[in-house]
Amino acid sequence: MFHYSDILMAMRQATVRSEDPGLASQPTGPRGSTTVQRVLAVAAHPDDLEQLCGGTLARYARDGHVVTMCTVALGDRGSYVESRDSTAARRSMESRSAAARLGAELIQLDVPDGEIDDHDPALVKRMVDAVRTANPDVVITHNRACFRSAIT
Repeated sequence: MFHYSDILMAMRQATVRSEDPGLASQPTGPRGSTTVQRVLAVAAHPDDLEQLCGGTLARYARDGHVVTMCTVALGDRGSYVESRDSTAARRSMESRSAAARLGAELIQLDVPDGEIDDHDPALVKRMVDAVRTANPDVVITHNRACFRSAIT
């Protein structure tokens, strides 16, 4: 799974954005400031962001910031009743719905559950592309130590 240090490396690989003159026409930030931040939240599974930081993302969006949610895995092993394809389709729809309710953009990398390999060059490129697309000022993601200890 990608973690904070991996996201920082991806951010270093992404091009540095120049000041965007269009930001002045966007909503104001918290407490009336004119600084609008771009927030990227990255999580392994489709419902992780909603459960772990949904309130934080809602507040960023409510305060006029640009929020992007990125899920890496499909969430296709999240049911013993539905098929993997059906589960993945349902969870993708739920993620799209949650992002829409928050007013956030959604990037789904669609890696099958259990197959995330942060050393896979193709997946790393897709993550770098996601970072470039979101062009974040703020990144929210799993803590490496906490997440790894939960799955090992």
